[in-house]
Amino acid sequence: RPAVEKGRDDCEALPSRKKMVKRMRKLALSFTGKGGVADEEKEESPQDNSASDTKVESKNYGFYVIDQSDHHSILLTEMIKGQLMLKQATKVSVVKCYTSLIFDEIGARIKNLAKSDGNDTLIQELEKTKKDIQLYLNTFKKVSRAAKNILRVMLGTDPVPAKVSTEPLFATEEVKSSSSSGAAKAALTKLKKKKAFTPADTALNRALSS
Repeated sequence: RPAVEKGRDDCEALPSRKKMVKRMRKLALSFTGKGGVADEEKEESPQDNSASDTKVESKNYGFYVIDQSDHHSILLTEMIKGQLMLKQATKVSVVKCYTSLIFDEIGARIKNLAKSDGNDTLIQELEKTKKDIQLYLNTFKKVSRAAKNILRVMLGTDPVPAKVSTEPLFATEEVKSSSSSGAAKAALTKLKKKKAFTPADTALNRALSS
């Protein structure tokens, strides 16, 4: 047989997009120590296929919604879905390890885009994605549901409502009191414990209390 025909027979067609997504999902789940999911067959439903093949306009709540119709985002999407499977009891070191893989994926994508011109918008979107995931990482242990809602919105799904009114819908960075404010409170407490006040102590006490 001619060598050309033999070469054609040795070639294999690439798997379908659906199979590629399933492989990516299994790979992402392997990072969380799980080889598969019981509900994996749900991928066969038309709803799941349409969600991955078309870009659906979703309310972003100020977070970046990943374009899942872009094949470059398949692995990133599945890795984020893997984060949603983590329980609040998961060790911080484990969550940081898995999240670092997401940051590596984003960093590699940014590096590739930076090699050519005209990708500034895409790079900014990836930087925003990285920032949102960092917020999730910083707040996961304190408010797991609210932190995961950030990832849910990024995947184009609705956030899960809070069980109690005091729980926020989305996690936010806490504004910590400044060290000077803490030092002032400590000084005021120390002054109050004194049995006698000098005129200088009285003036300082009045200033700290104001």
